[in-house]
Amino acid sequence: MAGSLFLAAGCNNSKTDKETTETDTTISTSDTVASSAPDDAGVSATRVVNKTDYAYDKSVVISGKISKETFYGAPGFGENPKTDAKEERYLLVPDKPINVIGPVQPDDDSKESKYNVSKIQLLYDENTIDMGRYLGSAVQLTGTLFGAHTGHHHTPVLMDVTQVKGQ
Repeated sequence: MAGSLFLAAGCNNSKTDKETTETDTTISTSDTVASSAPDDAGVSATRVVNKTDYAYDKSVVISGKISKETFYGAPGFGENPKTDAKEERYLLVPDKPINVIGPVQPDDDSKESKYNVSKIQLLYDENTIDMGRYLGSAVQLTGTLFGAHTGHHHTPVLMDVTQVKGQ
């Protein structure tokens, strides 16, 4: 396409730190890559392109679509569907699956690396964020990723959301 600019970046490095060579490239200064290209009307717009790999406990920006699902809750979390509570939760479906890379020797199971994450349960302050307003919409979320560690965590990776931007 004439006049278009496409920028994509990612790092899929399976080497350990000890195996890394001087020629390896890592993008660590940003969780997203901005791309500027004309839209269908020829107007220049900036969009966020998700990178592939993220880390736990660091502020990240991820784009995707907000969805809502119902999960089984207490007392059996699905073992007794007739009596278990039902929990409605908002999720982010990232534009593309992500990996969340934990430490080489995690201090607990919730920080183990997770790959091809396609749904992220969202936690947020309901007094300041109306997630229902964004249901079905494309958004850009800012927050911190962490691993599931209770029965109320219904995806392997969750996000503590601090900011929502509609796209």
